[in-house]
Amino acid sequence: MKAIVVRAQGGAVLGWIDVRVRLTLLDIAAGRTGPSPRDAHEVCADPLLQQGYRTHVMSIAHRAQCPLSVGPFTVAGVTKSSAEEGETMTTLENRPNTALLVIDVQIGNLEAAHERHAVVANISDLVEQARREGVPIVWVQHSDEQLKKGSESWQIVPELKPADAEPIVEKHYADSFENTTLETVLAGLDAGRLIVAGAQTDECIRATLHGAVVRGYDAILVSDAHTTDDHTEWGAPPPDAVIAHTNLYWTYHRAPGRTAGTVTTTQVSFSDRA
Repeated sequence: MKAIVVRAQGGAVLGWIDVRVRLTLLDIAAGRTGPSPRDAHEVCADPLLQQGYRTHVMSIAHRAQCPLSVGPFTVAGVTKSSAEEGETMTTLENRPNTALLVIDVQIGNLEAAHERHAVVANISDLVEQARREGVPIVWVQHSDEQLKKGSESWQIVPELKPADAEPIVEKHYADSFENTTLETVLAGLDAGRLIVAGAQTDECIRATLHGAVVRGYDAILVSDAHTTDDHTEWGAPPPDAVIAHTNLYWTYHRAPGRTAGTVTTTQVSFSDRA
């Protein structure tokens, strides 16, 4: 895969565009990797940008209100994304921070979950890492007819205990942003990049990932820190297949100016920020 990176003349990354540019690895190794710095209009006139990417670059130029330059780079590996290059690509303004978003790790939601103990252990590792590094953690807690607020099944599992200062967002729909305070909480944390873990994969995890990207966030899924129940009796694939498929398609998910992708628990780096 290759991409076009849009930078200010000072070098700061302002946005990126996924594109199959006509540059070989030899070109890149030789330093012939694209045009020299120019203003936004000249960038848009470059032949590399004439195949459907003009609008994206103009949008980035308009938001940046400054001269731009363009340079392509290779992205190696199946799960590597611009987030792993240490660059936050969120389209939200003044949101340089990363937050760990832990979704619905409740007793009733996890009691029959696939590889429950391993997933909870991985989430626990993420929580401990975030706390050590001073990264904010936001917990999401669902309630409905099956998870009645205040019941034992509604409680967060005992292995994962939110700290007093860590916000808990209550929700009633699959998308953690829908009719909740999550956006307000994240705005208060200046967070534009989310590391996502929790349950259940085929409902609240997927809905929240898409909800985040649609709202302008970067959203990185921790591939071994989410799970779901066995719903095969209702026609669903086995839970391991549901998890694997979600990891597969989120690895390649793209949206203009935003970053998706997957990492394992041991690969998570909260310090990858712009």
